[in-house]
Amino acid sequence: MTLNTEEAFKQFDKQSKGFLTKHEFKCAIFYKTGVKLRYDLLKCLWNEKEKYYSEKNIQSQGINIRYFKHILKKHKEIYPTEDQRLEFEFQSIDSSRRGRINFKQFNELIESYKGIFINEKIRESIFSHLDLDRDGFIGIQDYKLLMVSHDI
Repeated sequence: MTLNTEEAFKQFDKQSKGFLTKHEFKCAIFYKTGVKLRYDLLKCLWNEKEKYYSEKNIQSQGINIRYFKHILKKHKEIYPTEDQRLEFEFQSIDSSRRGRINFKQFNELIESYKGIFINEKIRESIFSHLDLDRDGFIGIQDYKLLMVSHDI
């Protein structure tokens, strides 16, 4: 279950100090978006925080909830692209980290999308259709094609 923005902020605000340190901020953004921030973007967001503070001594300590919400709402560049999202999903299915998934992993994927009622023959047919080079595996490009063409 994903925490809402305020719950995520509280979860990563160690010692309940009212702000996130740079490390806590990186972790909270990763939690909310699933993507590790590029260093240049992290630095830019961190340095822009003074606009959101009225007290000078707090702004040097970290990021408050108001700025954290602003970042999540206004900075779309912190979210993964569709291509990145599909690559992350594929990597989570590809437990062997070989850049391909076998029929067993494919079955687990189908079941995770509530496809438990799709019988074995249909699953085999779909897998065979997606295994373009007929090597018994589905690669990342095959996976992207499946997810995009079926709007999953």
